[in-house]
Amino acid sequence: MIYPKFLRSGSRILVISPSDGNSESIDRLRISMATDKFKKRGYSVSLGKNIFHSEKSRSADAEKRAEEIHNGIVDSNTQLLIASAGGEYAMEILPFMDFSIIRKNPTWIQGFSDVTILTYTITTTCDIATLYASNFKDFSMKKLHPTLENNLEILNGMIVEQLSEKFYQDQYIEYVDGNEGYRLTTPVKWKGNVCHMEGRLLGGCIDVLSSIVGTPYDHTKEFIEKYQEDGILWYLENCELSESEFTRVLWKMRECGWFKHAKGILFGRSTADEASWVQSPSEIVNEQLEKYRIPCLYDIDLGHKPPRMTFINGAYGIVDWDGQNGKLQQILK
Repeated sequence: MIYPKFLRSGSRILVISPSDGNSESIDRLRISMATDKFKKRGYSVSLGKNIFHSEKSRSADAEKRAEEIHNGIVDSNTQLLIASAGGEYAMEILPFMDFSIIRKNPTWIQGFSDVTILTYTITTTCDIATLYASNFKDFSMKKLHPTLENNLEILNGMIVEQLSEKFYQDQYIEYVDGNEGYRLTTPVKWKGNVCHMEGRLLGGCIDVLSSIVGTPYDHTKEFIEKYQEDGILWYLENCELSESEFTRVLWKMRECGWFKHAKGILFGRSTADEASWVQSPSEIVNEQLEKYRIPCLYDIDLGHKPPRMTFINGAYGIVDWDGQNGKLQQILK
């Protein structure tokens, strides 16, 4: 596994928009505030030329979005490409991605949700670690949440131990000033049996991964075979999939061999309307993945209901859940 160079004082950060852009005034304000946060910590921040444009939920055409990524990666001064936001159509960039450029210039890529297209395919295709963590605008808040501080520590090479949170934000908030923090009103409660899991971390937003399964950009089988001795510790989050869609995607992943060497699965907090489901997510998982006999945890600190942990795709993960508190450790090996 290749781990890009970590940030240091003066490192250049490029904010990209591989999916949608940021055309609303509040989004521009949040990006400006987040930029100031990073600059005050000693980093140089550059904004991609597409990030303030949004047309049909795209920051630019697919070729231009891929070009923005390539240009950032070949710049030796840039040590982090971080997505400004998620969206819906990042998969369109894959036919234009030159993975040979990425292999020659290992650079940290960070984002979540639709940015799974980048983080997942780069790790599985190029054997380069990526970060599934907050998008750039999250850093606009006046006082950074501890999970965001952990994210920055990890970017600096301090691979901190991350603990389960006490409360999470259950509903999306409308930003007014741009510097609002998370509204943490709902108690965190990981669900599942007491367990210990270890394996290579791999995953992202399952809605997005569903568009990769079985395509020419799916190099999952090669990746999991390479790391079969460690096994794979999957982390997945459901943003919008319905009960039937969630079932079908798990079936498709299973039939394509994605879970062959799985050592466990971590499911994040879902923003889908699971209250209307006939079967719970755990019942569906048990039904679809019964033959693997692997431990699963649900409602962990991952996904579209923050705060969220930072996951390093490709790192060796160790997760412990004692029924009350959860812990994630990551080893770069």
